[in-house]
Amino acid sequence: MERDERIELLMELRREEGLNRKEFAVKYDIPYPTITDWELGHRRIPEYLLRLLAYHSRMEQKISKEKNEEEDDTFLVIKWTRNDIKNLLEENGMNSSENSVQEFLDKLDIRFFEEQCIKDGMERLASKLN
Repeated sequence: MERDERIELLMELRREEGLNRKEFAVKYDIPYPTITDWELGHRRIPEYLLRLLAYHSRMEQKISKEKNEEEDDTFLVIKWTRNDIKNLLEENGMNSSENSVQEFLDKLDIRFFEEQCIKDGMERLASKLN
């Protein structure tokens, strides 16, 4: 690999990560003057190290992308839940507009829901004992 090519690859890698020299140095625990010397062409970055840095960066990007896809899946579940609420409102002859669904969610208090479940459970238990 040509010297100028290594410099360009290093700088491209750093830019892809959105880091300045100082941040890049801290992230990879490489002395700042070394990064500067590599980028200015005063010293040569070893090719194996450049490959390792590129591999690490790409793995981080892949993991980040997978994490974002997982978050997107969560959003689909939330969307499905909203759709489920919409269907429930429709089945009960209630307004099922997006505003109504949001109003329903705004009024929903999980503590109330939990208390109601406990109360219903206690009432059922009491009726079985009587």
